[in-house]
Amino acid sequence: MGGFVADAAIKQMVLAGKSPRNAKVVILGLTFKENCPDSRNSKVEDIIKRLGEYGIEPVIIDPWANERDAKLEYNIELKKLDDAHNADCIIVAVAHNEYRKMSMEDIDLLYKDDLTSNEKVLIDVKGIYKISEIQKFGYRYWRL
Repeated sequence: MGGFVADAAIKQMVLAGKSPRNAKVVILGLTFKENCPDSRNSKVEDIIKRLGEYGIEPVIIDPWANERDAKLEYNIELKKLDDAHNADCIIVAVAHNEYRKMSMEDIDLLYKDDLTSNEKVLIDVKGIYKISEIQKFGYRYWRL
């Protein structure tokens, strides 16, 4: 499933006129499930690996995941939300409350300033955002 999600993100970036290899991809969430610190058996690793096949090293943000465990289990260095700025593509992979509470205005601040709305790619794996809200912002949007 992770490879499928990554491929969908790549396709949406291409449709947005972006070169995936040069794109900044931010993944929100690493843990196995929402609001839980357990990252064992996380399917997000599969997304990361597939993106790596395209030469993409995504920025991984998860306030619930243990930084030490992420490094030991997956060789992932977790970043803070402040490191998410200037994104071309945002993949919301885990439905943590912190991400559910983010408005489209909050999400919009994470993208590069010079992108038009239809160049901003939002992949909502868990379907936590209202499609009507996303459409108002004009993002390239995909969800399972």
